[in-house]
Amino acid sequence: MDIKAILEKANRICGVEEESEKENTQGEQFDIDFMPVYAAQLVDTIRKGVNSPENYDKPLEGMHVVVDAGNGSGGYFVDMVLKPLGAKTEGSQFLEPDGTFPNHVPNPEDKTAMAMASDALKKANADLAIVFDTDVDR
Repeated sequence: MDIKAILEKANRICGVEEESEKENTQGEQFDIDFMPVYAAQLVDTIRKGVNSPENYDKPLEGMHVVVDAGNGSGGYFVDMVLKPLGAKTEGSQFLEPDGTFPNHVPNPEDKTAMAMASDALKKANADLAIVFDTDVDR
């Protein structure tokens, strides 16, 4: 079955009229920045997960966390997640996305990435270093 036949069958199942039978209307396009929404959900999830009523808003207050985003997409994590939770983040590095990854491969399993994060942790005298991969799923 080719793509056109699959789409026609899906349209029939869903009750969608064929393109030629549809009224010609213009849709609307919206630009929506979902990153603040996503980050706020992460912050809320962490606050609830920590379950610390005495320090609910800033459960990471007093912690120094260094992030190495490897110029992947995880740089937002510092300003939009860790800081609102109260963490100190000085010494974080490579937060600006750059698809050429000029500093090291954004992979927490990469030895160079780990060595650079370890150096940043020591230099900043931080409590924890986090190395993100390109799309922040590890």
